[in-house]
Amino acid sequence: MRLLAIAFAAAFVLAGCASTTPAPSSSDALDLAIDGRGANDGPDWVERILGDHDGDFEAHRDWTKHTGLSTPNFIELAHDPLAIAAFEGASAGGYFCGGQASTDDGRAITVISSFDTSVAFVVVDTTDPLHPIHLGDYILDNAQTYDVDITPDGKHVAIAANVGPMQPAPGASALEANADLPLPTLVTIQPKFRDACTGEVRLAGPDQTYAAGPSTILVSLADPTLPTFEDLVPNPIIGPHSVSTAIVDGTTYVAASITNLAHPASYYIFYELADLPSGTKLQPIGFVDSAIFGATAVTNGHVDAEISKHPVTGQLIAYLSDWDGGLVIVDLTIPQLPQLLSAWSDPGLDGGQVHSTRSVDGLHNGRHYLIVGQEFIAHPSNRPSGWVYILDDTDPRNVFEVGRWTLPIDVEADWMGIELYSTHYFRLLGDTLFVAMYHGGIWAVKLDFETPENMKLPPSVGAFVPDRNAPTGRAATGTYDFAPFVLDIFPYPDGTLVIYDGLSGVYVVKYDPSRDMAPPAPWPAEGRQL
Repeated sequence: MRLLAIAFAAAFVLAGCASTTPAPSSSDALDLAIDGRGANDGPDWVERILGDHDGDFEAHRDWTKHTGLSTPNFIELAHDPLAIAAFEGASAGGYFCGGQASTDDGRAITVISSFDTSVAFVVVDTTDPLHPIHLGDYILDNAQTYDVDITPDGKHVAIAANVGPMQPAPGASALEANADLPLPTLVTIQPKFRDACTGEVRLAGPDQTYAAGPSTILVSLADPTLPTFEDLVPNPIIGPHSVSTAIVDGTTYVAASITNLAHPASYYIFYELADLPSGTKLQPIGFVDSAIFGATAVTNGHVDAEISKHPVTGQLIAYLSDWDGGLVIVDLTIPQLPQLLSAWSDPGLDGGQVHSTRSVDGLHNGRHYLIVGQEFIAHPSNRPSGWVYILDDTDPRNVFEVGRWTLPIDVEADWMGIELYSTHYFRLLGDTLFVAMYHGGIWAVKLDFETPENMKLPPSVGAFVPDRNAPTGRAATGTYDFAPFVLDIFPYPDGTLVIYDGLSGVYVVKYDPSRDMAPPAPWPAEGRQL
């Protein structure tokens, strides 16, 4: 195993001045209902979304076979395909993982990675939800970006990048693309900015050279129309698979989760953002090896970390999604010496593959809750998809399950070795949990924190299924070429949801809880023989 060295150019390309798909001319609720409300309003709404294309993978790639499937509690306000000149006026595609921010001046900003292209992240301003503005694309040549996140104040973007001297082919990894090249190689950062409105190209900072491989990279977004490179920290061997950011008591944190496939070789690094005379830098403050805490495991398919302040104990906590090692909660009060608080895992069938967490804001009747989800690349053995667990961690040393959710009906058995109907990232807005389900779109799940016994099997109350055509000229490439294919969602307090589809771009959607669907019977918690 070796450290990859890389040579890549970083640039930011302004890709458009505003949405290319006309939005409704009025924000009046009736106009929105007529223009964009989902039409899947029948008693068979679940069956229509998860319809039978069993074994027909070409049908899964055909967007025309997945239109009109969103339910009426989702109102599409606007759509932008995120077309850029680099792809001859079409979208880069591969829009999978990202983050959201609300800036001090009231702007709603989201960033999203492009998994199998040189676009490290896209920046979209949805302050006016009827007219999203595609601000631009930050380019990392010869890199594969697994994940990005924006700090909650919108000032910085962290990038989880697997990079090397050669650009990976679509569907291949940076590790594979550079396996036979001589090492070491210098890394040259060449920030550039292209204004698509004027066509002007200019430098966005001086060239900087590093000897490094797979890395966590920090970019300033102080001016979201002109991001500038700030720092790079190597994370060998394969590189970071996910990054997250948090602001706690005025300190900005970044967590990088490095998946090296073998469980004992995977690890987490925690950083503070330090303002130095040379600029803002990633300052390492803590480290956890995947094998130190949690259940014994052999492999890791994904690891993730969330930093949060516990609302009961006041501790700085890291929630670690440790794949087959389960959920691990560590105390970062002294980040140089992380202390285990507790570990939790599902002892049932297919109970591993813990992928991500979401700490619920505040307390509910004095209790604190944590949402934990799985990810699968094949159909689980006794249920349609992964579980999303609702846990009580009021005492972070004594975590227990309150409830769990998965899709309410079964889906086709053959997933062709990809996450076809898997659970992925999820976000909470009030009492509604929105779960990204890859080819299944976004599902709304109703939670009841005030009456936790009602959350044993929370109901499914609707779904949004992106159904726009991918822009002409950009064919689906790589392994992840299904339509739709949704991995993340970004809700704002006003009920606006920003949703990225893998190929067709960004959707701005309004969630209307007054039109929630009649829920189907939930899948039983003990699973079912399939």
